Amino acid sequence: MIFVGDNVREPGQAGAIAHEDEFDVPYASWSDPSVDHPALYEGSVPRSVPATVIVDRHWRVPVIVNGETNVRELTVLLDVLVAEP
Repeated sequence: MIFVGDNVREPGQAGAIAHEDEFDVPYASWSDPSVDHPALYEGSVPRSVPATVIVDRHWRVPVIVNGETNVRELTVLLDVLVAEP
C-alpha cells in the first residue's frame, strides 16, 4: 500500500513540501495545481479538497472519497479492495 498526496492548492514542489512539513504529513506528495492527470481517474475526478483517491492493484480508481475521511472509513474500504482478486 502506498499513500501519495496530490497537492492541488500550493504552487510548485516547494509548496507541496511546505504543506508536508506544516501538517506533519507522513507520506510524500507532489504539486499538481492544474490537476493535470485526468486519465488516472477514468472519468471520475475528485470534487473537493481534500479528497482521497484509492487506486487498486489493477491501477483502476474504484473509490474517491470527497471531503475528509478517517481511519475507520478507509479501513473498511481498503479491506474490501484488498480481498478482491
